[in-house]
This record gives sequence, C-alpha cells and structure tokens, in this order.
Amino acid sequence: MIAFVGGREIYALSNGDTEIRCLTDTLKKHGMLFNLNWSPDGKSLGFTIQEDSLSRSTQICTITIDSKEARYLTPRGQIHSFGQWLPNGSIMYLEGVFRPAEYSEETIRPAESDQYLCIMRNDGSEQRRIFHCSSYRGFTYSSDMDNYHVGAIS
Repeated sequence: MIAFVGGREIYALSNGDTEIRCLTDTLKKHGMLFNLNWSPDGKSLGFTIQEDSLSRSTQICTITIDSKEARYLTPRGQIHSFGQWLPNGSIMYLEGVFRPAEYSEETIRPAESDQYLCIMRNDGSEQRRIFHCSSYRGFTYSSDMDNYHVGAIS
C-alpha cells in the first residue's frame, strides 16, 4: 500500500488498486501533515500534524487504515515530530522546546531550541526522553559538543 500527502490530506492506494482513499477526511480542521510512516504491521500510519500553519506547535498522530480512527499521542501547544515506528510497535520521535529569540539594540540573538529524542508506546503511553541536544544558529549540539543525528533504527 502507498500513502502520500496531497494538499492537506493523507491518501492511500492499495497495490494493484486504482481507487485512492482519503484517510484524513474525518480529522478535525488541520494545517500541514508530514513525516508519514507505516506501522510494522501495516495497519496504521504515524505522522506529524500541524493544526495551524502559522504556529510552531505540532503533534504526533496515528490513524488506522481500515477505520480511519485518529489518535493524538502528544499534547497540543508543544513541538513534536514523528520519527519512525520501532519493530516492537513503539514510536521514536523528537520533542522540541522552543525559546524565542531575544533582541536588543546591541545584539540580535537567533532562536534557540532544546530537542529530545524520545520513545513511547503506540498508544501514547510511557513517553520517555532518551537524550537531549540543543540547536543554536541552525547547529545541533549536546552538552559534550558532539553532533548527533538519528539515521536509522534496526
């Protein structure tokens, strides 16, 4: 099965099928949808939802393919980004804490943010942070100044 974002909706197309189904037409009003990822059993999609395109706030959401039942796994008003499903059905994701830029006549200080690599169960329970890193002027660093980037999970 193939899933893709078109406009502001997620669509699915079965292998060999010509009918495209909209999976998110039952969701409440939303802005952007991104970071699509299939669950290990292929019965659900995980993604990041930004309800208001003018806000930095994003949530992690899953939707079952057959029933189109959506589950919001993280709270509103924060920054979360879907990473990937782990083989056991847990979800890896990023949690961001944004600190707005401070401006003064002497200096312009760009925005800073803290990010955490996190894991949770596929129902949103047992959320826990694995490690912390920060972002300043577009560079990501941890407390020991090493750069970490999650490339793949096996």
